[in-house]
Amino acid sequence: EVVGLAIGTRPDVLPNDVLDLLAALSRETDIQLEIGLQTIHQKCLDFLRRGHTYADFLDSYQRAVQRRIRLGIHLILGVPQESAEEIRQTANEVAKLKPACVKLHNLYVVRNTLLASMYTEGTIRLPSLEEYAAYAVDFIERLPPETVIERISGEASEEFLLAPAWTAVKHAARNAVDEEFRRRNSFQGKEYRIESEAGLD
Repeated sequence: EVVGLAIGTRPDVLPNDVLDLLAALSRETDIQLEIGLQTIHQKCLDFLRRGHTYADFLDSYQRAVQRRIRLGIHLILGVPQESAEEIRQTANEVAKLKPACVKLHNLYVVRNTLLASMYTEGTIRLPSLEEYAAYAVDFIERLPPETVIERISGEASEEFLLAPAWTAVKHAARNAVDEEFRRRNSFQGKEYRIESEAGLD
């Protein structure tokens, strides 16, 4: 009774034979391929230990577009060392790709990880709820109006979550983002520039 399938994966594990299979399946049922980009900035990809580059992402994305596979992009906002302007740069580049959907995640820390050690030692800081809401609205303002926002924050069980505390509060990010849109009197696509589209067909 499965009516469709959304597949989330990395950009560096999508050889042509896999994309060909997904393209064939997409002609029979609803298939959505969600690729984890996180950011266009290599210093942040290195911090996250992603093991891939922005070029790797673009290569996979373009080959999937050529096969007319419905595409989504996963992103993380609030990576240490990434400025608000760099987040807007990522948003502008993602907008050029005109994805069917995006999923936005805040960076959160779970216990017993290297990131937890860095957070406890004070070598990194995480954005406040208000800062994250500003990042998210900056991002969404730059997306095409037709791109579906499937998620605006990550979730972690309180059993494992170390920080930020607001991640465990259901709807906290959604409410903060709504409030930031109201404060700016803004909307999705307000800063989207059609003339900057990459023209991936």
